[in-house]
Amino acid sequence: MLADSGRDAAARRYREVCARYYGTGSYDFSEGVLTEPARAEARAGRTDNALGLLGVNAEYNPASAGIALAQGDVYRQRRHGRRGRKLPDGAGPGLDPRARPPAPRRADGDLQVEVHLTRISARPS
Repeated sequence: MLADSGRDAAARRYREVCARYYGTGSYDFSEGVLTEPARAEARAGRTDNALGLLGVNAEYNPASAGIALAQGDVYRQRRHGRRGRKLPDGAGPGLDPRARPPAPRRADGDLQVEVHLTRISARPS
């Protein structure tokens, strides 16, 4: 659906399916169901699609550190490019250097967050 109709239609359809089937056991509504396709979209350079999927995912999982990490990875990709090199301001498709991921409230002490922060803040040797 994402490739055919775009991220807005995909988000709308996901919300419709959630409204109808959430809690019935018919579908898996865990956060990974949208996080993994979002990461695939980001790897393919479609960061707008990735952020759209992650935004819908965050609506249903507002305390998820994993979604916030994925959003941060996509924003960092936009800022530094897919290979990690810093791009000039305004370079790249859809790049807005002022764009920042939302800051929803999350549970403190998430090990996934601690590991990720340690990894990205380590200085190269």
